[in-house]
Amino acid sequence: MMSAWKTLLSLESYKADDIRSNISKLRLEISNVAEQIKKLEELIFDYHQIASITEGQRLDSYKIYQTFNLISQLESGRSQLYLTQEKLHDQLRQNQSRLASAEREKLKYRKLQSRADNLVKLKTLSKDQMEMDDIALRRFKKIS
Repeated sequence: MMSAWKTLLSLESYKADDIRSNISKLRLEISNVAEQIKKLEELIFDYHQIASITEGQRLDSYKIYQTFNLISQLESGRSQLYLTQEKLHDQLRQNQSRLASAEREKLKYRKLQSRADNLVKLKTLSKDQMEMDDIALRRFKKIS
């Protein structure tokens, strides 16, 4: 028979598994965003190198303008990625907190289930003992 505590424990386990899955997805997203930031920083560095060409080489003013415009766009994208990364870290912390709470609930329900199981065992043992006492009493009455 499935008790209420087992049902609640099962529901809390599903909830914890779902949160774990979300945490894994968030960690993957954070890793991807960090990789994108790294790539953008490399591009920004490369374009800064192009913009600061050594003497003897010349770029026309339009190409310099395009280069700085591109650097500006890359830096703006990097800023957006930093914001996204921070939001993902916040979501990760919230999910980790929710997981800790779900694990505490699971522990509580597990203890309550154990108590309920022990109570059922005690009742069964008590009933068995009463039946044995009753049998012994009947036999004693037959003998006397």
